[in-house]
Amino acid sequence: WGIPLPQYPSVSLLDWRTGLGNARYWVLKLLIEEFAPGDALVSTQCAEGMGTQELSCMGAITKSGAHKLLIVNHLNEVQSVKMNGFPAGEAQLRI
Repeated sequence: WGIPLPQYPSVSLLDWRTGLGNARYWVLKLLIEEFAPGDALVSTQCAEGMGTQELSCMGAITKSGAHKLLIVNHLNEVQSVKMNGFPAGEAQLRI
């Protein structure tokens, strides 16, 4: 394949040709930036009508008391999500 050692495509976080981060890199970066040791994971349910194979959800409460929700879309298409429990204008979205 001509891939320099130890850059194995199945485990690498960087593209061996460009040195830029791949999808694994960006997901790990998001998790590190948004969640920290000491955050409490809370019971979370995806909206009714959404199959468990389409979306996964994980809620957390940070040490400072902020509520966060991680939603993973398992499909290669746009999904609509309805969120309850957030006062109007208080939800922020990071894609």
